[in-house]
Amino acid sequence: MKQTLIFLAALLLAGSSGAMDLPGMNTVADLLLQFDANNDGSLDRDEFETAVSRGFVEMDKSYDNKITEVEIEGLAEPISRQWGDIAGSAAAVAIKSILLTLDANGDKVLSEAEYEQGCDRCFGKLDANRDDRLSRDEIKSLPVRLLFAKDPVGAGKQPPTLSIKAGRGKTIEMTDTSDATRGLDLAKLKLELLYEIDFSKPLKFVKEAELFTDGKRARKPEGTDWVLEGKASARVENGRLFLKNDAGHLVFWNTREFPADLLIEFGVSPADSNKGLNIVFFAAKGRDGGSIFDLSQPMRDGEFKTYHSGEINNYHTSYWAITSGGEARGTSHIRKNHGFHLVAMGRDFIAGQGAGPHCIRVLKLGNQITVEANGKIEVRWEDDGKTFGPVLKEGYVSLRQMSHTGECSYTHFKVWAARQ
Repeated sequence: MKQTLIFLAALLLAGSSGAMDLPGMNTVADLLLQFDANNDGSLDRDEFETAVSRGFVEMDKSYDNKITEVEIEGLAEPISRQWGDIAGSAAAVAIKSILLTLDANGDKVLSEAEYEQGCDRCFGKLDANRDDRLSRDEIKSLPVRLLFAKDPVGAGKQPPTLSIKAGRGKTIEMTDTSDATRGLDLAKLKLELLYEIDFSKPLKFVKEAELFTDGKRARKPEGTDWVLEGKASARVENGRLFLKNDAGHLVFWNTREFPADLLIEFGVSPADSNKGLNIVFFAAKGRDGGSIFDLSQPMRDGEFKTYHSGEINNYHTSYWAITSGGEARGTSHIRKNHGFHLVAMGRDFIAGQGAGPHCIRVLKLGNQITVEANGKIEVRWEDDGKTFGPVLKEGYVSLRQMSHTGECSYTHFKVWAARQ
């Protein structure tokens, strides 16, 4: 029997046989981890998808891009050769029952799309800590309901969604990527502190206009830690940074260029958590690949369009959002710029929750972005590097306050280089 069919059998039966010894294998986990191509002790999503994709091809004996009941029943013979007649027959019956729950349109035929979507849901069931990889413990601890529930891998169940009004009477609806039951798992990361400030000392910053002469950018912000853009003021008082909007939006850039994989953390206290909208820009570079402080860069005055559709590329997350009319948006977002592309949505865990300070973390590892607020995952996204251009890498980080925020204080700001 080919390895991929064994993989599928083990995957679908993992819930009930996680501790069962199989011929030639110590556990089902050992069986699945045969497909661990990089030998890191887990199955990442690419390794998983490679295995299930091959499994479809091997089951599709008629090469018509679909799997029939007869083809599924044909699994009994090769499984029996591997596990014995009794185990093989029982496994084949169970696998048939599970695979047919993936048949979304009820035609008793499993299309490639139905199969792949169902296996993806199965991956989601196994991936308990949502890190896009399956550890040995996760494989072994899959609930028995995977095998015996009427809807074992979530077939027919849609993930929760969130929606926002988008103007002109339109509504945007997206999957809710938040998770109030857990925060970032940093135990598996190696973190190297690159920058830290607790605002206990006078702040070195310059206003954007001071870098210009006769309307042109004439100098770079050398010898200073921050650049303040927009109609605003900044001051340090009693161990806190206070950023105040003066009838306009503000952006406060750190002048260091940080690596592609990083963890950002800061504490923020809104003057009124029921009024305002705050953002973090990160991985920001000029659209030509240069620094955002290159002399060729135009002036940035806090106006939003300058940052999302101007001369810089970046990711940004709006982690707290109350409209200027006082209405809680209820959602946190990730966008990719240039272009203001809304790519992910989650819940806002700060609105209406008081002065804080609220601890915000932004983790970017490769193409994966996760935003945490007060120990809860607000929103996350995986950049495929195709839909909206290549994955953004190293760049600059800033804090943004929309004009109606008024004032916020910040307790600290830290950035680490991060790697698995």
